[in-house]
Amino acid sequence: MPFDADSRFAPIAGSDIALTAAKIFTRPEEHAGGVYTLTGPVEYSHQELAAEVGRVLGRDLPFEQVTVTTFLELIGEPGDTAKLKHFEAVTIDQREGRLAGVTDTAPRITGQSLQTVEDFIDEHRSRFELPYAVTTG
Repeated sequence: MPFDADSRFAPIAGSDIALTAAKIFTRPEEHAGGVYTLTGPVEYSHQELAAEVGRVLGRDLPFEQVTVTTFLELIGEPGDTAKLKHFEAVTIDQREGRLAGVTDTAPRITGQSLQTVEDFIDEHRSRFELPYAVTTG
């Protein structure tokens, strides 16, 4: 990851963001002028997140920090200037603690619980399977 091991954030699933936005758009008068910070249900450091993903997948998944450029190469997006600028900005925001913390905004607006990291991996497990992955036991 291009982020510091100890920087903290609460990852939120795109589907939870989309549902929150849809709920806002169905009753815009209730949200006019509102500014919302959306977070996932659990705050992690990137090192903790790697451990949680590894636990759910049943394999050792140590955290390793790389440059943003290397990260984009690893995810198959080399040369994507928009993603480069985005991840560089997020790296700074996380380093400065701007993304730390958990809010109740999304579950309050949607009326339902948010996906956890485990829920997300279970829903998208095929994307996490690698032919060369070693299972720990």
